[in-house]
Amino acid sequence: MLCLLFSAIDKKETKMIGLGEIARMLYSDGVLKACKTGWSHLGYVIHYKNNIQKLEDEIIGLEDEWRRIDGSAHRARDDARVVENDVRQWLLSAYGMKAEVEVFLLDMVRENKWCFKCSCPNIYWRYWLGKESENKTARVIKLKGEGTKFMTCPMSHRAPLPDAGFTFSLKYEAFDSRKRIFEEIMKTLEDPSIKMIGIYGPGGVGKTTMVEEVRQLTKRNKLFDSIAMTTVSKVVEKEKVQGELASQLGLTLDEFGRAGKLLNRLSNGRKNLVILDDVWEPLDLAEIGIPTTDGGNNETLINLPEIGIPFTNGSNMVCKVVITSRKQRVCQMMQKSNELKVFPIEVLTDTEAWSLFTKMAEISVNSGIPPAAEDVCNECGGLPVAIRAVAAALKGKNNYAWIDAHRQLKNSKLRDIVDIDPKLFSSLKLSYDFLEPKDARSCFLLCSLFSEDAEISVEDLVRYSIGMRLLDQIHLNTVEDVRARVLTLVDGLKSSCLLLDGKNQNKVKMHDVIRDVAISIAEDEKGYLVKHDIKKWPEKGTYEHYSAMSLRFTTNIRELPNELECRGLHTLVLKSNHDYSRTDVPNNFFNGMENNLEVLDLSEIPLESLPSSLPTLVKLRMLCLNGGLKRDIGLALLGRLRNLEILSVQNMEKVLLHDEGGTGFSELKYLEVKECYHVEHLLGTPEMFLKAHPRSPPWSFCNLCKLIVKSCRSTFLFSLSIARGLVQLQYLKIEACENMEEIIRNERQGDDEEIIFHHLKKMVLWKLPNLRSFCSSTKNTSTIEANNFNPSQPLFCEKVAFPALEDLVIQELGNILGIAGDKQLKHPIKEEEEESFWKLRNLPCLQHLHIWGGDNLKAIVVANKEGGAYDKPLVFPKLRSLQLRDLLNLKSFYGNCGPKEEEEEEYLQPQLLFNEKVRLL
Repeated sequence: MLCLLFSAIDKKETKMIGLGEIARMLYSDGVLKACKTGWSHLGYVIHYKNNIQKLEDEIIGLEDEWRRIDGSAHRARDDARVVENDVRQWLLSAYGMKAEVEVFLLDMVRENKWCFKCSCPNIYWRYWLGKESENKTARVIKLKGEGTKFMTCPMSHRAPLPDAGFTFSLKYEAFDSRKRIFEEIMKTLEDPSIKMIGIYGPGGVGKTTMVEEVRQLTKRNKLFDSIAMTTVSKVVEKEKVQGELASQLGLTLDEFGRAGKLLNRLSNGRKNLVILDDVWEPLDLAEIGIPTTDGGNNETLINLPEIGIPFTNGSNMVCKVVITSRKQRVCQMMQKSNELKVFPIEVLTDTEAWSLFTKMAEISVNSGIPPAAEDVCNECGGLPVAIRAVAAALKGKNNYAWIDAHRQLKNSKLRDIVDIDPKLFSSLKLSYDFLEPKDARSCFLLCSLFSEDAEISVEDLVRYSIGMRLLDQIHLNTVEDVRARVLTLVDGLKSSCLLLDGKNQNKVKMHDVIRDVAISIAEDEKGYLVKHDIKKWPEKGTYEHYSAMSLRFTTNIRELPNELECRGLHTLVLKSNHDYSRTDVPNNFFNGMENNLEVLDLSEIPLESLPSSLPTLVKLRMLCLNGGLKRDIGLALLGRLRNLEILSVQNMEKVLLHDEGGTGFSELKYLEVKECYHVEHLLGTPEMFLKAHPRSPPWSFCNLCKLIVKSCRSTFLFSLSIARGLVQLQYLKIEACENMEEIIRNERQGDDEEIIFHHLKKMVLWKLPNLRSFCSSTKNTSTIEANNFNPSQPLFCEKVAFPALEDLVIQELGNILGIAGDKQLKHPIKEEEEESFWKLRNLPCLQHLHIWGGDNLKAIVVANKEGGAYDKPLVFPKLRSLQLRDLLNLKSFYGNCGPKEEEEEEYLQPQLLFNEKVRLL
């Protein structure tokens, strides 16, 4: 200010300026601006603490906003949706801002606050802190404002799901006869006058393989904006067709207006291709009630607009349709002749058939052609599916096997199966006969019980194999043993070209032609009855002699026969295409089947109630039930089924299992619970379980190997006594249980005896937002009270141990602060006689540890401050893989998880995730 005043004096003149003149100069714009700037800079020094405090407050608000938006993004990804770009960018910016502020605050603590190491405050340091704090606060506030807008606008959009999964074990064979047709089809797809392409030919000739190759090439060459493919099958399920098309188009369909929504999606002005594979017969449009849009022939195979597939939008074509069928007339009835082009696929020529056969059988002139090889190839009738199966069966066989195969094919009794070439049946039957061992043939016929074009779960094959005693039981002592055998058999059936790859490694498919042959063989050799397109129960006198029945009803089946009267039936599978109507099972339905029925699968039939005759099935080993969300269907009756090994229940409000006789479910090996709200009644609190049933022993589930619990509303899963009886448990998965607070509930005060899961190898805990501990350390009668809960208590306390656990997967456990505590450390172990280490006593064999998403998780191993620090490093001697993902507050692998005030000083100091206390060998 003085400089400004003196600069007003003209050095060349000695005339003095008056006070009024000086005052006018002081209040000029330039001077006021300079003063304002000066005070602003001075404010950084004076108010630096307030600026820092404001920054800390605002960054907490930004963290809350980040967690909210990040949580929504995670839920969107779980729902197969794509997070919007601006949301992803905001999350990155906000996370970066949070990290920048944390570094700034740490630097603030380390920075020297005094001038020249004396008592004079460091003015520049305070000025820098005040200015930086204010600038960062402004950026934080701006980011918070940008995040707030996401509350009123969509944060994600539905992503096209993966293709329906038409994946084959063998690559497409581009023979000359196929190549010419393929090229014609590709040209026709670009012809605007053709709305539909039909491909027809006998079963097993390669129609599906052809359209799959069409789909792949059009996708690579980007001929269409959207491509969707689905299998229609013999029994048309309209909702299934709509759902699979919609999923590939990135469309979500509601219960109502499905066709209109799909129609709008395919009428969006873009080029769309729809492929309908395996179309069989016309549908009566009068039953559907909606005519075709172009006023054409009403004898349409399927009313495409009714499903939601348009041909035209005004005068512009928006959607082309490709169909495959075994019948030419089906293709011709689909569309007017001038808008349709049909391509027949014939059997392979002799040259093409021999080329494929020698390739699959791995024979050549150099290695020597086995005797009768050409004759065997000719008996396959030029059908690729038969050639592959027979060639795979004879690959590596000696000359006698080839001669015998030719004799069997030549002299085989030709079966009359609708739409199946007799030679095809003989060829596939030969391939079946050559299967080794016997278990492979049993597994092959088991697949025939599933629906046409079904994605067959390997897990279902495991369950049926146990329940039906299909496999040689020698050395198959556990569920894992059976699963390993089934996987081996499935691989062998794929190599024999009798099974196809499914959508993933846990699924398989069976070609519809091969399935038809398998059904015929199963009926002849095993007495299986498979009917999946019936509207009512079979006529009396037509089914009583069968040993296994798999029936699927295309309409609602409200009632079943009063008595089944099948004295030799060991397996009964009932399914329905309509899962919204409950079925009433008569009380006497199972009368007379006490000594034979072993497998009962009603998982796709919502039940009104359980019949009183069900508990008489004392031989039953596998039971699958669907309650259709009914409150209680009387599961207490199941306690009498003492031989039950596999139990699956779903969609039930109340599940109560007990044994009136007191022997318990001693044979149960596999228990699956889905969408059952009150699962505490399953194993129950002792107050509820033992009071009502005092003779029920704690070892009721002593042979249980695998337990899956999903979407239940229980606050806990096991009582302490039941948990101690799970001596054979190998696999535990608990998923999406919002109310679950603990896995094991301690029912007795002072019970300090350790719980050891000797055989548990894998544990998955997923989406349990209220879980606070695996096992409560003190007695609880209802829920874990807040005042009794130790906030620094880890997931696993010293009361439980898992000596065989190898895989531990933890995802989205919102209340967990740590996984294990250092109270569980075992005495030091020596390595190379030089250095000692500590290891966790309750997780000694852990090989794979995956932890995803836990907002409160601060440390993997929680340090016990009261006990002091351990003098040796912590080590996981067998750990091979470690995944730590989306853990916002994770501070250290081994550290403190106490209250915030205890950590405040430590929090401000930089920490290493893996410090000197942790060793990963």
